[in-house]
Amino acid sequence: MSRAQNTKRRVIACGVLEPYLALLAREHDLCIDATALDAGLHARPNELRALLQEEIDRATPQAGYDAVVLLYGLCGRGTANLVAREAPVVIPRAHDCISLFLGSTEEYGRQFSRHPGTFYHSLGWIEKKTNPRDRKA
Repeated sequence: MSRAQNTKRRVIACGVLEPYLALLAREHDLCIDATALDAGLHARPNELRALLQEEIDRATPQAGYDAVVLLYGLCGRGTANLVAREAPVVIPRAHDCISLFLGSTEEYGRQFSRHPGTFYHSLGWIEKKTNPRDRKA
């Protein structure tokens, strides 16, 4: 078996990405060890950070994981100052999930420049019945 086949990564995602993870797993016949956290945690970045750190700390080599993949952006600074204690942590360089949906932070910047004030809703936001407009700063 190749190294790639032996690797086990823990995926921790925002709940708004859950439908896409499920689709990806189905379409590519993948076994993804993933947890989707409540999308409403964006409104509580300190709580989000604490929960993410707990999940990261549980995903150790002793538990069988080679790395942790976070499907979050900076998300109201909810991912700031997270620590990779035992397994490496991979996180996109993105302000929030909209950069991920648009493909890059550069594309997000282009769209924002062309259409400032646009408010995005993804399928995940709608399915989770979490309205980002209700977010408390």
